[in-house]
Amino acid sequence: MIRYWVQFAKTGNPNTQGLPVWPRYDTDSARYLELGDEIKTGAAYRHRPIQILNRIRDSDR
Repeated sequence: MIRYWVQFAKTGNPNTQGLPVWPRYDTDSARYLELGDEIKTGAAYRHRPIQILNRIRDSDR
């Protein structure tokens, strides 16, 4: 994690050699980096609950 932060502070991009690529977030793919015992990428993190909250928010407008 520290290497990601140092690289981000230096360049504005957390990616560096020797680490899995931290994907750029966009709302279409909702890709993310999971930091745990293993570092891995995923997509659509908690997509269903977020859809429900967005629907509730939009219905109040």
